[in-house]
Amino acid sequence: MKTKVLKASEYNFSGTKSELVLDMCKKLNAKTYIFGSQGKNYANKKDFEKNNIKIIFQEYKHPNYTQNSKKFISNLSILDLLFNEGEKSKEILMQNNNKIF
Repeated sequence: MKTKVLKASEYNFSGTKSELVLDMCKKLNAKTYIFGSQGKNYANKKDFEKNNIKIIFQEYKHPNYTQNSKKFISNLSILDLLFNEGEKSKEILMQNNNKIF
């Protein structure tokens, strides 16, 4: 899968919270947007529906994995997972990837 990387600074997005995300989706012709679980607290679902943009709320549970410390430290960089688990990293991430529609 090829993915194009864009810089937000190269676009003139406007708004705050839900309006900002919607503006980004509209200007980039998005059909779907995936919010984190906290998006439920601010996303204006009706605005996305009016613009035919499907929204998904992802409920992510941080996985535990082998680290070089005695006590597991959560929410570190993806690099921590990659350096500690290598090839197993993708599998570890995907096992806790639950979606709420």
